[in-house]
Amino acid sequence: LRVIGDSLTSLLNRAPIVAQPSQALRILEMTSRGVAWTIVILVTVYYLMTEWDDLRAWAIGLAPEPEQDDLRRLYAQIRTVWQQYLRGQLRLIAILAIIYSLAWSIIGLPGALALGLLAGILNLIPELGPAAVGLLATLVAYLEGSHILVGLSYPLFAVLTLGVYLLINAFKSVWLQPRILGRSVLLHEGLVFVAIVGALVLTGVLGVLIVVPVLASAMIVGSYLRRRLLGLPAFDEEAAPA
Repeated sequence: LRVIGDSLTSLLNRAPIVAQPSQALRILEMTSRGVAWTIVILVTVYYLMTEWDDLRAWAIGLAPEPEQDDLRRLYAQIRTVWQQYLRGQLRLIAILAIIYSLAWSIIGLPGALALGLLAGILNLIPELGPAAVGLLATLVAYLEGSHILVGLSYPLFAVLTLGVYLLINAFKSVWLQPRILGRSVLLHEGLVFVAIVGALVLTGVLGVLIVVPVLASAMIVGSYLRRRLLGLPAFDEEAAPA
């Protein structure tokens, strides 16, 4: 700990704590842009929810009469995808809450049940939510210690708590999340994993939250367009013999 403290002291002595004006303006610009986009998205979602039935009927009515039945069926399939995705997210939250609570209870972390439940719920904020709870659990471990591993020093117990979080988070990101969400929307787990990683790199948290149902919806529309271009029945069930 003294080595870490000396390193932090030397780093703070060499680097100014107060950001340069250009850096401060850049941070303010990025923050303001993020807040503005969040407000735009929330307002848009509000209006879509309040006027959705009229908007859907209007949009489908723009198509020629013979195509409107197909559009209604496409809408029903896409709506089912988003509903299944929401159910998958709820299952993921419940499973993660149980895993975090059990793991932290086994090592004797105070408040393990509450912290595990919070970590599961905040998984709705991809990466950032669970990470915040992981840091909070590490802080609790450092201040309170373990009521089971009583011989373990507080700093080492904090490291152990953080390690448990990192291990569970890696398991969730690599296997659990792609498997649950992939089965919910009928996509391969590998494709879901690549889509989530790509969205995290390219678009950030918001992209990770919606990339899976958007991808599944795009595949439904793509399959419909391919069948129409090839002269096949527009939907799978239409090709089944009577």
